[in-house]
Amino acid sequence: MNSVNKDKYRFLEGIIYSAFVVVVLWGVYLWNQSRGFDLNAYGMHPKSIEGIYGIFTMPFLHSGSSYEHIMNNSFAVLVMLTTLVYIYREIALKVFLLSWLFTGVLTLFIAKTGTNHIGISGLTYAWVTFIFVSGLLRWDRKLMGVSMAMVVLYGGLFWGIFPIEKNMSWEGHLSGALSGV
Repeated sequence: MNSVNKDKYRFLEGIIYSAFVVVVLWGVYLWNQSRGFDLNAYGMHPKSIEGIYGIFTMPFLHSGSSYEHIMNNSFAVLVMLTTLVYIYREIALKVFLLSWLFTGVLTLFIAKTGTNHIGISGLTYAWVTFIFVSGLLRWDRKLMGVSMAMVVLYGGLFWGIFPIEKNMSWEGHLSGALSGV
């Protein structure tokens, strides 16, 4: 397979994986909404035994109060996960799983007791941070370009790691960013 076809295949593979994750996000969201369930109760409950389950469930749960939360996360997953698989195919699964685990565990320990954390944005913070830091550390022109594109596209994410916006899991965002590093 020549390099052009290989690049096309890797890009398509990244889109397929990220689209699958987005379909699961929307499937859980729509099922939760249509059935009147409160699956969000199974989010991350910091500093509790129940919170351990939240490590695994938190990314797939989204607020039903508006479509904005899941729409923003869906777009970020499509961009970040496609980029991760395209550039780092050999280690993408490892990065995906470790960022999921580390983000969840860190959130479990640093977030405020009595809160409930939901959403996949912690993972998107992990992926964008990983892509950015990896590009800088490898000092590769192509990766540096991708890293700079991440800063331009998602530079505003930086503010999400601070307790500025009410009802936003800045702890999950911070945990994701630390996991990505």
